[in-house]
Amino acid sequence: MTFLTGVLIDDETSTLIFDWNRHQQKWRPLDAADDQKRFAIDGIDEGAAGAEEVALLVSVSYQVHAVGVAKKLAGIAQISLSLDGGLPDSHWSEDKQRALGQQFLETAIRLGNLGIRRIHRFLAAQNSVVFRFGCLYDKRNLPELIVYQYQREANPPYPWGILMPVSGRLKPEII
Repeated sequence: MTFLTGVLIDDETSTLIFDWNRHQQKWRPLDAADDQKRFAIDGIDEGAAGAEEVALLVSVSYQVHAVGVAKKLAGIAQISLSLDGGLPDSHWSEDKQRALGQQFLETAIRLGNLGIRRIHRFLAAQNSVVFRFGCLYDKRNLPELIVYQYQREANPPYPWGILMPVSGRLKPEII
């Protein structure tokens, strides 16, 4: 739902993003120094070749459960954006989040340019990162997008997703 909120707010207004600090029990600005860690991107060339759909695994705070993704989407290639050293507190820099967002957006553009028509997105990230990525996703020019919910106890651990109102779709839909 946070990604959907970002998609809906997108270009409507200027937004200052904060995140909830679990340790301090209060909202905190993204005011830390940039540690220069960025996504390692894997599988895009072999995964997108000739495909119409791909699974995009984006790991920021934890690693996306790739085996669970394979259970959900058997036979669909997986492409990963993985933050080296990603932890629940690895996101407090505005500059870092902007750079990660740029990598995410460039990956989506590249997939669209390679002919991908639908991206199944699995994201393990802090709320502020998820919101930011939703704001960045271009509603008109990028592939159709489903963002999945992780529930550890479910089998597969991604029981549902939201088909985003992008790529000509006017309303979101629970899948």
